[in-house]
Amino acid sequence: MSTALDQIMERYTQDPAFKAQLKADPEAAAKSAGIALDDEDRQALRGLDFSLSDQELQQRVSKGSFRV
Repeated sequence: MSTALDQIMERYTQDPAFKAQLKADPEAAAKSAGIALDDEDRQALRGLDFSLSDQELQQRVSKGSFRV
């Protein structure tokens, strides 16, 4: 997993406001948090299923199974 996605997932699990923003607009949430995304990170964010539980989402991200 990229450092950017590590940062996003850490903040996602700890910051309810960031979680809501990430669900609404992932790229804008990362930008507002000062997390730089490369093209691969952007594609990964677009492929995340935020309807999953936090635990399921973290597992998918850590395994890289979110990639499209």
